[in-house]
Amino acid sequence: MIFRHFLLFLTLLISFETLASNSDSDDDAYSYSVNMMWINLKKQDSQLFLVPGNEEEVRERLSILTSWAENNPDAEINFWYDSELTTDTSVAKTSHLLEKLCTEKNVRLRDLRDLPIVKEKPFSLSSRLPVYFRIDLAREFILYHLMYSRKTTYAVYADIDMQPLPKGELFDTDTLHNLTEYGIVLSKGGCHGYENGFQMVSHHNADLLRAKKRVLIDLNITRAETALVDLTKGKFSSPNSRFKSPLAFLQQVVYDSYPSMFGYFHALRTTKQLVIAPCGFVTESAMVVSTDDLEDRMLGIPIKSSFELLPCVPEYEKHHCFVGHQLLVPTKKVLLPPARYKYDDGL
Repeated sequence: MIFRHFLLFLTLLISFETLASNSDSDDDAYSYSVNMMWINLKKQDSQLFLVPGNEEEVRERLSILTSWAENNPDAEINFWYDSELTTDTSVAKTSHLLEKLCTEKNVRLRDLRDLPIVKEKPFSLSSRLPVYFRIDLAREFILYHLMYSRKTTYAVYADIDMQPLPKGELFDTDTLHNLTEYGIVLSKGGCHGYENGFQMVSHHNADLLRAKKRVLIDLNITRAETALVDLTKGKFSSPNSRFKSPLAFLQQVVYDSYPSMFGYFHALRTTKQLVIAPCGFVTESAMVVSTDDLEDRMLGIPIKSSFELLPCVPEYEKHHCFVGHQLLVPTKKVLLPPARYKYDDGL
């Protein structure tokens, strides 16, 4: 009799633990934030809201943000801005307008300057840097911080003009698998086969977070710092004839770092060896480094040099590597429109 009671207790205990585990898993799948952003080209004291335009135009822009909130009531919806390039009045007016527009109470205004990495390296968002460089870098700051701090399991970034996706479309079976296996899913399309205007990340894959931090963040912060110092020293006194700005070469550099980020990521997952290939071409003079040595090696690379990081393939000679477009990059087909809100940054 005692043995039967013990078996019944044990069965109930296992069943309870299974239910608890499944419940945690279900909650885990929907612990997420949706993040959107607007960074001004420069500070305009006359600008009434965080985004430029009159109230009617601002309402139209913010309606997409509020629609994301209504389609994802269980998510935290973050709208990021740079307080160095806006006023307290515009923050207050935007907050008040969002309260009127949004039926859900899950929208937060968040300042990029509160992020630890921006506090440590405030120059990385200097208005002297090209605005698209700042946008691409800030996007990485946001996603890395949210995953490193583990406040939520997943973070979604969407450009301000992208129509919302509900929870079920965000977290379909393939997407959840890729987020668990690789830690990232990007929008399908673009010159590299993917776009960073929509992406989803998770904290399941430490190698992915390490690759993002080293290649997309640290390297490009170093580029920005070096460029600003050189600008101060007058090294860019004769800008490239194609551009008005001497720092225009930084404009696309964060986006163009993605192939190297994925090269580094796949090396971390496989051989721990990389080739630094000038202009993406592997030659006998290409530098082979271990993933642990990458940071020191990169600091010696000129900021304007074009290179790609490629993982070595063990079954071939050491200089035979995957090329960028052959690396596995998890993507998701979404409707990511061409940017409607463009900057005239004088480039």
